[in-house]
Amino acid sequence: MDLLPKSVGSRFGEMMHHIAPRCTITLHKAPFMSSNLYIPKTCKHCGNAFTARTTVTKYCSDICAKRAYKVRKRNEKVQATLEETIQQQKEIVNHYNPNAVNNKDFLSVTEASQLIGVSRWTIQRMIQQGRLKAVPFGRKHIVARWQIENLFN
Repeated sequence: MDLLPKSVGSRFGEMMHHIAPRCTITLHKAPFMSSNLYIPKTCKHCGNAFTARTTVTKYCSDICAKRAYKVRKRNEKVQATLEETIQQQKEIVNHYNPNAVNNKDFLSVTEASQLIGVSRWTIQRMIQQGRLKAVPFGRKHIVARWQIENLFN
């Protein structure tokens, strides 16, 4: 014979039965407590005034609570998407690009012109005039970055 209590229901006000040999004991859970509180509040969603019966009530109705929940979840999704976009942009900025002009010590004529912001013909004229020193490397001319920086000193 089973001596453990068996629950008829799990809600307040329902009965639990304890089966023991030759006797039955009935235990009652505490019934719902009715509140004597009447608190004037303003709905957090719609802004209408209402009378709350508990201290933690935020919304005037179940409909307002559900609508506020949907708005809150939508805002969480938008915020997560914005944070993800910002994170991706930071990764792009922080990503090391070995071909970037700013990271190279030796530049081609085209890269040197991009760095300074002039045409490549201007760089070639400066090489011919002797203002810049370039080393022929195959079909290209390579300019040391420090020489370009020395132009402005």
